[in-house]
This record gives sequence, structure tokens and C-alpha cells, in this order.
Amino acid sequence: MTAELWSSAALFIGLAFGTLVGIPASPLYATAGVVWGLSGFPLMPLALAMHLIVGYYLTKSVARPAIEKILKKFKSKISLTDFDAKKLGPIKITLFVRMLPAVPLCVKTYGLSMMEIPFWAYFIPSLIVETLWAMGYALAGDAFTKGQWVTFAGATAFILLLIILTKLLSRKKYV
Repeated sequence: MTAELWSSAALFIGLAFGTLVGIPASPLYATAGVVWGLSGFPLMPLALAMHLIVGYYLTKSVARPAIEKILKKFKSKISLTDFDAKKLGPIKITLFVRMLPAVPLCVKTYGLSMMEIPFWAYFIPSLIVETLWAMGYALAGDAFTKGQWVTFAGATAFILLLIILTKLLSRKKYV
């Protein structure tokens, strides 16, 4: 196997499974843009889908006690007690949590899975939102390494737009 194939496989495994043990997702997304370029964009939703499925079912298995310990470390970073979960419904909760920047991907995945959200209400919104984050970072990584500064600025603006949108939606009057 060539070095390029090995690095692609390692990156895919890192995105799909490394993020389940706390490897930060954002640098991996940017690296995916560098390694795969635009042609590798379809691989990111596939890796994210694997992450989401495995993470969801790990939480439902014997791994639950270990996952609870991981979540306790981040208790102050993610608090879902500010709103009525039954009133919002599982899809809105999933969208809200997935939009949070600076919260590790594994914490969002395990936190949502612990809330007993039905799989499809968890999976589809999670995949859409996390793919948006991933594409923004990957496009920035790809553009940066190619010296495409206008595209880099656009990708950075897209990421900032997601952050601003999260801030607006997280105000109590929206949630």
C-alpha cells in the first residue's frame, strides 16, 4: 500500500473512531481537506455516520459506565437543563447540541445518546449538522494549503456563521 492510502485510511479511522475517545474533530476535519481535497468530501459524512452509529450503540452497551465518567469531566461545558426537553422534542435538542462549538464531538455524541433520544431523531440531524461543521473546516484546510485565500476566507466566514447562528439559537427565547 502506498503512503497516501495509509494516511487516508488513518484519517478515516481517526474521524470515525478516534473522535469517540476524545481526539478533537476540528483538526481532523481540516486535515481531511488537506489530505483528501474536495474530492474526498463524501468520505467525511461516511466517517461521521460511523462515529454516530458506534457512539450511540456504545452508550447503550456495557460501555455506558465509562462514558458517564467521560461526560462528568465536561459537565460544565454542556448543560441541557436550561430548557424543557419534553417541550422541545428530540430533533430540536439534537440540533441545539450539535450546533454547539467548542464542545468535543464525543461529548455531544455520548450526551445525546444518554438522553434516550430515538436513533433516527439523533442520527439524521446529527449527521447534517456535523457534516456542515466538517465541510467548513475541510474547505478551510484545503484552501489554506493551496493558497486560495478567498476560498479560505469564505470557509472561515462559514464557520463563524455557524457559531453566530448557534449563539442566536441558544438564547432562551429561541430554545
